[in-house]
Amino acid sequence: MKKDATRFDRIIRKIKDNRILAYILVLGTLVIVLSQFTDATNKLINFFSGKPATIKFAGIWRTEMLKNPWFVNKHYKYIFEFKTRGDTLDGVMKIEYPNGYQETKSIWDVKIKDDFIFLYTQEMIFTFRGFPTVRERVDYKVFFKGTLTGNIINLVVTPDRPDFEPWEFAAVRETN
Repeated sequence: MKKDATRFDRIIRKIKDNRILAYILVLGTLVIVLSQFTDATNKLINFFSGKPATIKFAGIWRTEMLKNPWFVNKHYKYIFEFKTRGDTLDGVMKIEYPNGYQETKSIWDVKIKDDFIFLYTQEMIFTFRGFPTVRERVDYKVFFKGTLTGNIINLVVTPDRPDFEPWEFAAVRETN
């Protein structure tokens, strides 16, 4: 006695009998599988490369007028201009003084993880030593470590000089 074919068996038989339909189904399945795989792969690559975080930090960020605790009577605003370059972030930092003069500094070694950013700038000062007085150039780094919350980066500034204490301020994203 022959057993009746199930609905599944009848569908499979029709697909086997119609090669064009079989090719379309196989091709459609492959397209779906590959698109899901590449989407998942891109998400993993972006997660480990920090690409989404770079986009969060891209733009112009300004501070209020700050009083530098390291140098008496020095007031200025910081302006950070971050740009994405592929999956990295770079840019410049401008220092704007009350008289309108701006100084531009290069930003070095930008590192981003989630909502945290780390970078540094190169600075220099001149010191006077000995008798007769000798003017000496001293180069140092200023490290900026920040946490992004909405449109505000709360930054801690720490120099690599032991005679300067860390200080904090906030930079706000400039909106169009």
